[in-house]
Amino acid sequence: MLARELAVIRHDLESLQTRLKQVAEQGAAEQRTSLQQERERIARLEQELALARSTMPVAGQTAQARRVETDAAKPVAAETVAVANARGGSPGNPEDTQDMTRLVARASVLLGQGDIGSARIVLERAAESGNAQASFMLAETYDPLILSQWGTYGTRGDATKARSLYAKAEAGGIKEAKQRFDAFLR
Repeated sequence: MLARELAVIRHDLESLQTRLKQVAEQGAAEQRTSLQQERERIARLEQELALARSTMPVAGQTAQARRVETDAAKPVAAETVAVANARGGSPGNPEDTQDMTRLVARASVLLGQGDIGSARIVLERAAESGNAQASFMLAETYDPLILSQWGTYGTRGDATKARSLYAKAEAGGIKEAKQRFDAFLR
């Protein structure tokens, strides 16, 4: 009789262990699902925040200044086409031109906010594709004279890199680049 009771208790214990495992696995699955949903929610919020930041005015910025930043891409696109035509080439794929225009406009906004490091990253991408305006603007971010005019702190200039980028911009048709390059020679 004791052996039978012991067998029943063992069976109940095994059933209880099996049930506890099932409950634990179900709870873990619910936790994983909940965690994934939270990650997706955070990703959506980060995207919304990035969009809001890109459209949000900087302190003291007027609606007119925001329009100027939005319209900043237009002359850059026209200059890209003019430089390409002056070289005897075509401006390339219109989508590429629009991308470069957006990059240069975004860099202008970053420079206006004093974010030289981020502007350099954006401009490097545009300059690598041969955008002369981006090369010129990137050169300015390394030009010690320009950096001091801008009143930047903690951003190091690199005269050698600036000269090289000014030469590239001049070759791309940016006239002011020659003046800046010559200023280094004095």
